[in-house]
Amino acid sequence: MKRKVLLIQQAIPSYRVPIFNLLTESADLTVAYESGAAPEGAAFEAKKVETFHIPRIGKVYRGGLKQLTNGYDVVINSYDTPVYAVRRLSRLKRRGFGLVHWGIGVSASYTSRYDSDDGSGAFYRSILKASDACLFYSAYPAEKYAAQGWPKEKLFVAPNTVRVIQDDTPRKRDTLLFLGSLYPQKGFDELLEQFELACRENGRVPKLILIGDGSERERIEAWVKAHGLSGRVEFTGAIFDDTVLGRYFAGAIACVSPRQAGLTVLKSMGCGVPFITQRDAVTGGEIFNITDGVNGVLYDTPDGLCRTILDLTENREKYLLYGRNALAYYEECRKLSDMADGFLAAIEYAHSKFRERSVR
Repeated sequence: MKRKVLLIQQAIPSYRVPIFNLLTESADLTVAYESGAAPEGAAFEAKKVETFHIPRIGKVYRGGLKQLTNGYDVVINSYDTPVYAVRRLSRLKRRGFGLVHWGIGVSASYTSRYDSDDGSGAFYRSILKASDACLFYSAYPAEKYAAQGWPKEKLFVAPNTVRVIQDDTPRKRDTLLFLGSLYPQKGFDELLEQFELACRENGRVPKLILIGDGSERERIEAWVKAHGLSGRVEFTGAIFDDTVLGRYFAGAIACVSPRQAGLTVLKSMGCGVPFITQRDAVTGGEIFNITDGVNGVLYDTPDGLCRTILDLTENREKYLLYGRNALAYYEECRKLSDMADGFLAAIEYAHSKFRERSVR
């Protein structure tokens, strides 16, 4: 029998819909969200909830969490929900459901390094204590907390990934891609400066295609024009259609993002394209999928990006091999079903803990 599962989060990003749809094959899933539009193509129930602000408490759900969670076997709470929800859900779980907290599991943001000492340790300890199961984007937090003595059996991994639609049309892989929002934290100055240096040294450097839009686009376009690179850098604007993205990836020798290694790492791998980023790039754990010199490249200093661009220009076959290795890795352990399996394992464990409490 399918478990009745409630997943609570702030919004439902479009890239999460395929994984949530897959979960509905094994669970009766409802996703409660407070902002944004209703998701398109959802096979699960999407329930929009209202919130309001209470002084000294913060944002709370109208009607209360007790009413929201009533009747579910398991409740999954995303880290982006109000802080009070962590405390309140830990009390409510004793009455009627298994509780899973799901998220990165360590500090991570555009202004701090992954697992930096930013004072959030107490928050994560409270989550570990309150949960029947904790579900993480990568293995790193599970290994970290197990080493600290937290019960290993309650620590689960749903490896963060995205759906890809591969384009099997034979294409010559002769472009360099960037995919993402165009804003300062992505390191565009570094990307463009190193790309320009590589172009000066070798006239056969692949064309750079920037897929995305954002606050930096006008400035970047002006920079490209001023440096005589208009014929070597293409701006497509934002593209959200996976089929169209698949065509761009099918013609790419590599995908690059100097200062951020997020879900585009998995999109790139799933299309058979190696990912290039700085070793200490901002990440939610996705960078751990990259093995330097096997399925992608991790460089240490900005000039390492220039050297990598020159290397892929002269050693194309090596990067085609990296791309095949990236695809094999994705298909072996980073498919949507691999992420869904992590969710389902945590759901079953949390439900078993609830059953234990109910018979005491």
